[in-house]
Amino acid sequence: MSAAIRDQRLTWAALALAVLANLLAINMPLMEGDATLYANLAAAMVKSGDYIGLYARGQDWLDKPHLPFWIAAASFRLFGVSSWAYRLPAFLAIVGTAYYTFRLGSRYYGRTIGLWAAIILLTAEHTILSSADVRAEPFVTLFVIATTWYLIRVAEDDRWFSAAIAGALFAAAAMMSKGLFTLIPAGGALAGHWVLRGRPPIAWRRWALVAVVAGIGIMPELAALYDQFDRHPEKIVFGATGVSGIRFFLWDSQFGRFLGNGPIRQQDASPTFFLHTILWVFLPWSFALILAVVRRVRLLRTGQAASTEWYTLSGATLMFVVFSASRFQLPHYLNIIFPFLAILTAGEVQARVSLPGFRLLGRVQIGLLITMLGLGVAIGVLVRPEDGGAAALIALVVVAAMPVAWRAAADNGVKVLVLSVLGAVAVNLYFERGIYPTLLRYDGGLQAARYVNDRYPDATVIVLGEQQRTSFEFALRRSPQYMNRLEDTSGVVTRPYLLLSRPPRNQPPDPRTVASFDHFGIAMPTLPFLNHRTRPRTLSRLDLLLITAAASNTPTTR
Repeated sequence: MSAAIRDQRLTWAALALAVLANLLAINMPLMEGDATLYANLAAAMVKSGDYIGLYARGQDWLDKPHLPFWIAAASFRLFGVSSWAYRLPAFLAIVGTAYYTFRLGSRYYGRTIGLWAAIILLTAEHTILSSADVRAEPFVTLFVIATTWYLIRVAEDDRWFSAAIAGALFAAAAMMSKGLFTLIPAGGALAGHWVLRGRPPIAWRRWALVAVVAGIGIMPELAALYDQFDRHPEKIVFGATGVSGIRFFLWDSQFGRFLGNGPIRQQDASPTFFLHTILWVFLPWSFALILAVVRRVRLLRTGQAASTEWYTLSGATLMFVVFSASRFQLPHYLNIIFPFLAILTAGEVQARVSLPGFRLLGRVQIGLLITMLGLGVAIGVLVRPEDGGAAALIALVVVAAMPVAWRAAADNGVKVLVLSVLGAVAVNLYFERGIYPTLLRYDGGLQAARYVNDRYPDATVIVLGEQQRTSFEFALRRSPQYMNRLEDTSGVVTRPYLLLSRPPRNQPPDPRTVASFDHFGIAMPTLPFLNHRTRPRTLSRLDLLLITAAASNTPTTR
C-alpha cells in the first residue's frame, strides 16, 4: 500500500472516530442544568400539544427563542421523550456543521484542508461536551456557518439565487435559535474580507432578496412571542407586567445581556474571560490555533493580505471581541466560531508539514495530549469511578494505538491529526462513559425520579418552587405539580402524595421520609466534590416525603 493511500485511509478513520466521539454520551441521562430545563420545555410542548408557548414548571418562560425547542419537540414526537431523542438533533447539527466547515475550507484551501478542518471541529473539547450537555449551541453553530457559506457564494458566484434563499433561511434559523447577535460572524466575515481584499461590486438585488427572505423567515418566532406575551400584557414576566416578547427577542435578549441592563444579566464579566477560556474549550488544538492567528497577523504586517482569504479570521475575531466586551459571558458561547477556528487551524497544520516548521507543532501537540491524558488519569484517581473499568480499558486501547498511528502515517499533518483525534477520543470516552455515570449518582433529582418511577409510578408528586430540580422533572414519568409555598399543599385533595423536600443536611429526617438522596449540582463540579475523600461534606440532601393525611407538623425545607 502506498503512503498516500495509507494517509488517506488514516484521515477517513480519524473522521469516523471524530464523529463517534460526539455519540459517546447520546444515551446517558441528562444532568441537572440547562440541558434538562430545555428538554423539559420541549417535552411540555409534546405533552400539552401547545407548540406556541414556552412554559417551565407551568409558568411562562421568556429567555431563548423557540427553534431549538421546536426541533427537540419534533424528535420527541418521533421517538418519545428520552435523553437520546433530545441529543439526536444536536448530534445531527454537529455533523451538519462539520459538513459546511468542510465546504468552506475546501473552497479556499482544497479538499484535504477542508477534511482536516471538519475533523478538528468535531474533536474540539467543547464540541464534544456540547454533544452531551446539549443547549442551543449545536444548532446555532450549524446555522451560523451555513449562513456564512451561502452568503459568500451570494457575494462571489454568478449563480447566486438559490444560495441567497438558503443563506437567508439559515440566517433566520440562527436568529430563531439565539437572537440577532448570531448574524455578527457572517457579517464580520464578509466585511473583514472585503476590507482586506477589496470590496466587490455590491449587487443590491441579491442582498435585498436575502434581507426579505430572512425577515419572512423569523415570522414564526415573532408570531409565537406575540401570541404568548404581547397580546397578554397582564402577564407577570421578570416581575413586571406589560413585557413584550418581541422587544425581548429584538433587543433585551441580546443587547440587554451585552450592555448589562436587561432583565437577564451577569455581574462578574471580564474582558479577558474568553482569552483563557479558548485555551481549554478548543483543546487539543489551542496551540495550533495560536500559531495560525500569529501567521495571519504577520501576513497583514508584511502586506500579503491580498493573497489569502479573510472570511474565517474576520468572522471569528469580530464575534470574539463582541463576546469579550459583553456583560454576559459563558464558555459555550465560543462554539459558534469553532468552524472558522477549525479552518484556520487546519491551514496552519498544513503549512507546517515540512520538517522545520513541523517540529515545534509536533512537540507541543504531543505535550498537550500527554497533559490531557494525565489530567484524565488524575481526575479518575480523584473521582474513583465505581463502574469505569470498561471505559478505562477501551481508553487505554485507544492510547496504545497512538504511537502505532504516528508511525503508520507518512504525512506530518496526518500524524498530528490522527494522534490528536485518538487523544481526544480517549480522554472524552473515559470522562463520558467512566466518570460521568459516577457523578450522576449525586444528581439527587435524577435519583429521586428513578425511585418514584420504580416504587410509586402512579403517585401524585408535589414540588415546591424553591425545590425545583429540572433533572427530576425530566426523568419523572408523570409530570409533578408545582406549588409556591409549603402551606399551599394543605389544599391537595389527592392523598397520599409525595413531596420533594430539601432540608438542611444535618437535620434529622422527617418521620414521613421514604427515601433520601445525596445531591450536588454536577454541571458545575468543584475540586472538593470530585475528590472522593472530601465529597461527602459538599453534598446536600433531597428527601421524598409520603404525605398520607393532613398533619399539623410540616417538613422543614430550604
